[in-house]
Amino acid sequence: MNLKAQNNYELLFKSLSQCTDDIIFVVDFEADEIIWSEQIKNITDISNVRKISQAQNYWLKIIHPDDIKMYTDEINNIYNGKSNNLRCDFRIKNLNGLYNWIQSRGFVNRTGDGRPEIMTGVIKNLTADYGSDNITGLLDIFAFKRDICQYIELDMLTGAIMDFSIADIKKMNIKYSYSFVNGIFSIFARELTLLCPTKGKLYRGQGNHILLYYPGADKNDVLTLFKNIKSTVQEQIKNEHKYDKLEINVSCAAVIVKDFSPPELSNIYKGLNYCSDLAKKNKMYDVPLFFSQNDFKQAIEKIDFYDELICSVKNLDSFCLFFQPIINPKTDTIRSAEALLRWENPASYKYGLENIIKVLESTGLILPLGKWIISTALKHLREWKKCKPDMHININIAVPQIGDYDLPLFIADEIKKNGLNGSDITFEITETYQIKDIKSIQNFVHAIHRLGAEIALDDFGTGYSSLDILKALPADWIKIDQSFVMQVSENKIDRDILKHLSDLCHSLKIKICVEGVENEESLNIIEKYLPDTVQGYHYSTPLPETDFFESFITDKSY
Repeated sequence: MNLKAQNNYELLFKSLSQCTDDIIFVVDFEADEIIWSEQIKNITDISNVRKISQAQNYWLKIIHPDDIKMYTDEINNIYNGKSNNLRCDFRIKNLNGLYNWIQSRGFVNRTGDGRPEIMTGVIKNLTADYGSDNITGLLDIFAFKRDICQYIELDMLTGAIMDFSIADIKKMNIKYSYSFVNGIFSIFARELTLLCPTKGKLYRGQGNHILLYYPGADKNDVLTLFKNIKSTVQEQIKNEHKYDKLEINVSCAAVIVKDFSPPELSNIYKGLNYCSDLAKKNKMYDVPLFFSQNDFKQAIEKIDFYDELICSVKNLDSFCLFFQPIINPKTDTIRSAEALLRWENPASYKYGLENIIKVLESTGLILPLGKWIISTALKHLREWKKCKPDMHININIAVPQIGDYDLPLFIADEIKKNGLNGSDITFEITETYQIKDIKSIQNFVHAIHRLGAEIALDDFGTGYSSLDILKALPADWIKIDQSFVMQVSENKIDRDILKHLSDLCHSLKIKICVEGVENEESLNIIEKYLPDTVQGYHYSTPLPETDFFESFITDKSY
């Protein structure tokens, strides 16, 4: 930075510092320097510390022990690239030895290779700003945090904490106006105040939430109070003429303090927020949703699972493909192999591959991962063809992938890159996924056909409107689901269904692959219906690529 630019920078920082009572800070990671505006002297003696590492060590000495993990997690997220935003409320020991709540907000600019370069932000002294909410007249969220922390420190926190919220408040804001909704919320707060237990204390939470600390209460007390609130609040809001046509619903979450041992504000508040979000999501308007440590633990595990899955898709470091042979029963030779995704992570055993695929589809992670599957599968096919020139491959395509309009172009590029023909590939569309946009799938099928590749409807007969899909999509294959095959030797109904499906497809000139062939007895029965190919454990379980190559590509018997 040249001298003029540096002088302008310092002048800007000084000018901004004069415009607010909040503390402005700038962190220069490359220079290992941090500076604060003069207001920092009002809460702590750190103004002369300039090195980042020294500043962090200083903060760790004055941050309340219960808040250190929250603070360090935020800082670590900055350094490891998980976040560019610093958002943290925590307590620090002030010059008088008492703990103050401060709010730290910052944003990180990074270098081209992702390293943190500059972070600018603001520190707000929340203790100085405790007060009343101007809409409800209730104490604000910072007063709630202060009071709960004091009760914990004095070992006086008992009973329950409840979180009330009005359903669909965002929709009301859109449909009406903020002032209109504020009027509803004001009545809501008034009625809660009238019904509040004598020892209770109400606070305005964030957004459309009102919090109640209810000392000494147990679950029955909470249930009784919510029953009174439910029968009174909705009626009182509707009594106001301009709100009489509104449908008012109130949800409630509650934590019982004794479920937290020892009690900590961060844990209690996380538990309360978790229950509140769940109550609103599930539209629980009749009874409060009580916090459960076991449910919360499972929810955290699920979040960890999502995070791991996202990281794995980003790095593509723990996925691999297994392959299961697809056999021509007339010649007992291999025609193709189905590429099957595997995730080498303990979570795959806990949640199951089927559930993992559903998460990948619902989150959109299947889009980048699906391209990796296609690319990887075609690379293997290229090598297989050196030994078996007539070898094919089957690749699964999830319906959400078809919304990626660049996918056919990507497939065409991968085919060309690997020196393959489109006719070497069959793309399987899973029919158990409800197909809503049939037009986009028709366009995808036509694009695949133009490449010379084929389309198979997977899991046929188990999903939504099978015959409608068969009529709408020009499929080349159907794969008859294993549920019709598993008991084919004992169940006449399964044999009849298999026969009619076979007759139908043959009359439409659609080829058939029968899945789930487990043994010789089943194969002998299935062969009567003239399937073009079969697939199942009778021939092989899905295998890693190396094992598959040795068993089915280099083995001349196939």
